[in-house]
Amino acid sequence: MIAAARLSAALVMACCLLLSLTLGLSRAQAHAPLLTYTARTPTQTSLYLMDLQRVISHRLMITKSVLFEARWSPDGLRLVFTSDHAGYSQLYLFDATSMNTTALTAGEPLAKSATWSPDGQQLAFVSFSAAQDLDIFMLNLDSGTVTNLTHSAYDDFSPMWSPDGQYITFVSSREGNREVYVMTSEGQAVRNLSGSISEDFLPVWSPDSTQIAFVSDRGRRRNYEIYTVDVAGQQLQNITRSISEDWDPVWSPDGRSMAFVGALYGNYQIYLLALDSGSAVNLTRSTSNDFSPVWSLDGQQIAFVSNRDGWRQIYLMDADGKRVRPLLTGAAEYYDPLWQPVP
Repeated sequence: MIAAARLSAALVMACCLLLSLTLGLSRAQAHAPLLTYTARTPTQTSLYLMDLQRVISHRLMITKSVLFEARWSPDGLRLVFTSDHAGYSQLYLFDATSMNTTALTAGEPLAKSATWSPDGQQLAFVSFSAAQDLDIFMLNLDSGTVTNLTHSAYDDFSPMWSPDGQYITFVSSREGNREVYVMTSEGQAVRNLSGSISEDFLPVWSPDSTQIAFVSDRGRRRNYEIYTVDVAGQQLQNITRSISEDWDPVWSPDGRSMAFVGALYGNYQIYLLALDSGSAVNLTRSTSNDFSPVWSLDGQQIAFVSNRDGWRQIYLMDADGKRVRPLLTGAAEYYDPLWQPVP
């Protein structure tokens, strides 16, 4: 089965070098806004942490392998990520305090898409079952115990823990098409939330754990739009109602707004939807492609990725779309911006 083992960074990542730089991670400095991002060149991938007050980036690691799906723990002290260093996707854990990297999975052909439990003690992730179907597994970080939560004969993927820790949503093809399901955090009481013959995917929890936003092409125009549904599978609503292709919904920290990506005639833009009124505003208004929006912890800013300068770069703007400015420039592809929770 899947094993958890603590290894040195040199053994785990081979060509990966963890740099013991002054990271600004002390208690006194940790309240400065910190943004993690990934940089990729043709020969290497690096993971950085940027202090937005001082506009200084520190490289956490560098590897010749592919590194993606980085996710901070709720306390902001550990970072789980996926890498293909072993020749296939596996999960690793970086400790920002000790600067050590741990191999969380080994010996399996695939492990990816890790999501943290709100208490930071467990990870839900995707791996192959004994029958070679994709299932949702849970790893207890203290004991190393791994449990198959779904045991499905079909593919289950894209797990996401509810903020209150009671439920896990996921996407499954068990009824012939991609649909959104919910189960308890122990893998019980599995229910189909989206209930359609259309393609439903990318479920995202509201901050109060009462609603799930997801993307679906069930509308009359068969374009992708964003819907919400409650935990009981009731109160289904189309909240974007547009002619564009809408996806990548991201709730604001207070749950009153939602940032999302809308594509009209192939041009990807970031929109802000006021959930009480249903009105949407184009925040980026560029002729380039803007995507991957992420809210700052206080809800005052949104980081995103854009190719408006020829490369995929990371930009920052106020939550109302004002003061758009590049955070990074250079001959590299930057992606996966991620705000670090305050320890």
